[in-house]
Amino acid sequence: MSVFDLSHTLNIDTPAYPGTPGVSISTFASIPNNGYRELELNLATHSGTHMDAPAHMLNKGAFLDELPLNSFYGKGLVVDASHSDSQALSAEILPENCNTDFVLFCTGWDQKWNSSAYFESFPYLSSELVHKLAAMNIKGVGMDGPSVDALDSEDFEAHHALLGSGKVILENLTGLRNLLKQSFMLYAFPLKIEQSDGAPVRAVAITEEIQ
Repeated sequence: MSVFDLSHTLNIDTPAYPGTPGVSISTFASIPNNGYRELELNLATHSGTHMDAPAHMLNKGAFLDELPLNSFYGKGLVVDASHSDSQALSAEILPENCNTDFVLFCTGWDQKWNSSAYFESFPYLSSELVHKLAAMNIKGVGMDGPSVDALDSEDFEAHHALLGSGKVILENLTGLRNLLKQSFMLYAFPLKIEQSDGAPVRAVAITEEIQ
């Protein structure tokens, strides 16, 4: 059994999706001055490795704090999408029998984290793949890139289809290549913020090698 951290560290260099505020971290109190240490954080709900709730895109969608706790953990499956010849990931990469709760796509894009290229031409889910996932009996879908939709998307088809079918979305995951061909449990609990459309998560996988 092994434990893998699938989350990027939040810091002042955390890449912010174009048009959204970046992460600000400052010292609120220090041991020399106050006798204790405390930081002040300013960040958007979709900063770093995070989860999208249905309310992120749907007017009457559920907020994260309204979802049951079992929405945030379950069996995981990593699909190798690192050899795709197109930005739009094809439905053909999805295995026929996905006996899982979460489908995570390993594109290798997490290697561009903290670089200017992270938001340039990143992989996203094709329309065919999205609707195949939306029809599946799973809890959520995850990516090791910025978004399930293309940067220039205007209708956010992938978000609407997945969130509209009651699933959650995980974005900015990292280290998924370590989970290829392994069975594992995924745990991704978001901060419990009232009426939150999204929140950072500490995504962790606990694995057992397939015999």
